[in-house]
Amino acid sequence: MMMTGIILISHGPLAEGMLESSRLFFGDSLGAVEAVTLKGDDPDEVEQLLLQAVRNVDEGDGIIILCDLLGGTPCNIASRIMNEKTRIITGMNFPMLLDLLGKRLVYNDISRLDLDGIIARSKEGITDLQQFLNSRQPAENNDW
Repeated sequence: MMMTGIILISHGPLAEGMLESSRLFFGDSLGAVEAVTLKGDDPDEVEQLLLQAVRNVDEGDGIIILCDLLGGTPCNIASRIMNEKTRIITGMNFPMLLDLLGKRLVYNDISRLDLDGIIARSKEGITDLQQFLNSRQPAENNDW
C-alpha cells in the first residue's frame, strides 16, 4: 500500500525531536516519515539531505513537508522542490504532526487529506491555559 510521505524540516533538532516524540503515540513503525535539520550547514548541503529524504519517503502518493518557520532557510530550501505532488506547510507544531499522522492512517491519498482542517486544528491547540481555565465555570475547572 502506498503512503503519503512526510518530511519535517527545521532549524536545529526540532524536527528530529518531534519525530521521536510522535513514536510515543504511533510506535516505531511510522513509515515514510523523515526529519531534516539545519545546524549551521550550507543550504546546498541541506537541500541534498532534503532530496535524499524525498527519495526515502516518496512512495508515489505525494509528499507533505512540514517546515518550522515561514520564510526561514529550511522553508526556503523546501520551496525549491515544491511541485504538484509536494505540499509544504509552515509553522509546524506537535498537534499538527500528530493530526497528520493519524489522518494519514485513515486517508492515505494526499488529495483526501484535509490539510486545511489539520492547519486549523493545530492553531486551536495554541492556548493560554490560565485564560482557558478562568473562562470555564468553577465546577468545570477540575476536569478538562
